[in-house]
Amino acid sequence: QHSFTIPSPTEPAELLVVATDVEHNTAKASASIPVSTLTIHRKKTEHRGNLEVERYSLILFGFNDATVTKQHQEILQIIRNKIRKGASVRVIGMTDVVGSKEHNTLLAQRRAEEVAKALGISESEIEATGSQAPQFSNNLPEGRAYNRTVIIEISDKQ
Repeated sequence: QHSFTIPSPTEPAELLVVATDVEHNTAKASASIPVSTLTIHRKKTEHRGNLEVERYSLILFGFNDATVTKQHQEILQIIRNKIRKGASVRVIGMTDVVGSKEHNTLLAQRRAEEVAKALGISESEIEATGSQAPQFSNNLPEGRAYNRTVIIEISDKQ
């Protein structure tokens, strides 16, 4: 049995562990753990001088595919609503390591172009890294799947 309370951004986490063995002997331990709360918004937001950069990487593609699906459209609509007038948007296409470097670069470019088109932004804000800068390990199938993505960066003055 255990309990854990989500701390406020300024309070430590309080942890209580109660263990009972097969002979019904019980032991308890508690601790107060200092924490730093990181919200999803803070995690995806970076400050560069007077610029605020929001980063999204929720668009995952199938193997060797650059099709923007209905599910992608729903995510892109949320991101589209975050783009304010005057903001700069950059779409970075990525792939896993399966396939040649040239093929992966072209596939990453197609992915970025399709997402940019769905967002309604110009092609001058598109970049393709292919498999050159993986966000996850390509040693596992899951990592390769997560690398079949685009990263969308929205830069806006504060």
